[in-house]
Amino acid sequence: MAEFRWDDHWWTRTCLVPLVDRQIDVSIFPEDFRNASPSERQLEAFASALKLSPTLHDLLDAAAERYREEVDEAVGLTWPEVAGINRQNIRAHYRIDRIFVPRLRSSKRSFLFLEGECDWEEEHGIEFLLRDGQVIQCGPQEGLMQNEEWDDFIADSA
Repeated sequence: MAEFRWDDHWWTRTCLVPLVDRQIDVSIFPEDFRNASPSERQLEAFASALKLSPTLHDLLDAAAERYREEVDEAVGLTWPEVAGINRQNIRAHYRIDRIFVPRLRSSKRSFLFLEGECDWEEEHGIEFLLRDGQVIQCGPQEGLMQNEEWDDFIADSA
């Protein structure tokens, strides 16, 4: 665990992630809410985060665009009112700053949360949930991986 540092809630390592082409924090949320070492499954998921390819960008972009549309509808904006967002280059309007490996319990699947900022939802940012390397959810950062609802979610995704 020498490569990781304990950040009061999770184990973190700053490393180069090819998906974002820069160094960011990749954190592992403990299985038992204490600072117990990550499980073998979590370390495998951590390794998969370092292998996320830039080819994933098209799927992230499509999910981000759907999220942007949901926000626009929720606040009643029409496209001409959304100043400065280039729909043809949505990637320029969000930035992934951190990757989290959640509690995996006995799940055989790999889950990752990619979190960051976006221009259309400055307060809550953006969060992508990946299952086995595929984007399955995109929306505001809501802390799903930190609450009990997460255990139900991964049980249903088995």
